[in-house]
This record gives sequence, structure tokens and C-alpha cells, in this order.
Amino acid sequence: MIVHMAVALVAQSGIVVFGGLAVGLSDQGQWRSMDSLLSKSWPKPSVASATVARLTNAGGFVLGQRGDAKPFKGSLKFQGEDGAPGDRGWTLADRTGAEGVVWFGPKPVAPKVTFAKTDSPTYVVAVKTFLQGKGFKNPKPHIQTIALVDLDANGTQEALIFASSLPEDQIHNAFAGNMSNPRPNDYSVWLIRHVVGKNVKTITAYFSDGKKNGLEGHTRFAGLWDLDGKPGVEILTEWNGYEGWSGSVRSFSKGRLTLLAEAGDGV
Repeated sequence: MIVHMAVALVAQSGIVVFGGLAVGLSDQGQWRSMDSLLSKSWPKPSVASATVARLTNAGGFVLGQRGDAKPFKGSLKFQGEDGAPGDRGWTLADRTGAEGVVWFGPKPVAPKVTFAKTDSPTYVVAVKTFLQGKGFKNPKPHIQTIALVDLDANGTQEALIFASSLPEDQIHNAFAGNMSNPRPNDYSVWLIRHVVGKNVKTITAYFSDGKKNGLEGHTRFAGLWDLDGKPGVEILTEWNGYEGWSGSVRSFSKGRLTLLAEAGDGV
């Protein structure tokens, strides 16, 4: 006789922090955004101090982009309109040793992720084909990250591709600012390729071009983790624009990308 044992998944609670700013809160697997300039209630906090204390008291982990997790102890404080840019919303009281992403909560599971070479012909062609469809005649994209992972726990890998017209440390030069000069050769793109039946489909997770007056911004990869304990993987990304920044948590299921939480700040 064969006995089949089901493994119960336990929804987890915690708060995820990007660059010192708390972005999202999972309470027993239910996500919501933390307070920031993006909140409808701003500058009044909508997340209770007692909730923040409950979820941060036990500490957490600094999460690396490649699946490493280092223990971290800290706390969050709230500042409204009186805070300086970068210090508004729920922010780390002490950012020492907290570069990148911090998760206050149980140690999360790092999914099995393969990072493909950024010059992989399959994915270079995929990005070029997408850009040609957007009117770029001879694109030469700079691909920063290609992550292969089963996002929705259905047994099939998806590919996340992050690319731009300039290297990541230079792309800010193409952002729309006070000047209205177009940047017709510049773009930022994040694609998700997934299998439907026998076909490969491409989802545009983010795209901005500078054909009118510069880029709206650039999205970069920040990590892949199972933070909330539910089936599937949370996608962590950062967005940078002209005098503005945000972090986001998303999920992917049945061909759809869903925003779970987002917070940001700016000048």
C-alpha cells in the first residue's frame, strides 16, 4: 500500500523592505502596500504601529539576489511629510548592514533559479524581436538579468528578462526630466516568457521608451522568493525614474502578472 502524504503550506507574515523603505506587508499570506507617497491615505499612516512592531520584533533577513539570506535585527519608524526624501513612510531606523532587500519574518524559501548568460542567443533574439515590434530598427539591448524559474508552481519554468538601451549604471541619463528633449534610441524593458501548450508567449511586464521626451524610468531585478508561504514565487523589482523611486512585489499565475504591494518616494 502506498500512502500519499500532503504537505500543508503555512501562510507567512512579514514586511519586505527595499533600500530602507518598507514596501509590502504580508499578514497570514494576505498582501498590502506599506504607507508611502504612493498611498491614497498619505500622509496619514494606514498601517498600525502595533502591526509593524508585531511583524518586526523577531528580526528577519537581508536577502541577496542569488538566494542568500543573512540574519538581520532592526526596527521601522514612520515619518510623514516632515521627513526628508528617502526617509518618508515606514523606514529602517538604522540602515547599517541592510543594503538591498530586508525581510522581517520567518526565513523565506529561495526558489530554484537559473540565471542564464545575458548574451544567450535565445533571449537576445526575444528582446530584439520585441523592440523591433516597437519600432526600433536595429536594437542592441543591454540585458542585465535573465532569470529562469517556476513562478506559479505549475512545473514549467518562466523566463524573466530585464534590459535597456544603455548599461544599467548609465540608463538614468535617458530619464525624462525638466528638459523635453526626446531620446528616440532609448528604452527600458522587462519581459516574461512563458509556455502555453506548445507555444511560448511573451508578456510585457514593463516598457518605456524615450521617443517623446525621455524614459519614464527603468525597472531592475531585485530578487525571487517565497515570502508568504503560499504556492508560487514573489517577484521583487525596483523602479527608478527622474527624482523618484519605488519597490514592488508581484506574483505570476495563469499568464497574469499581479501587483501585490508597492511603495516609493521621491523629491
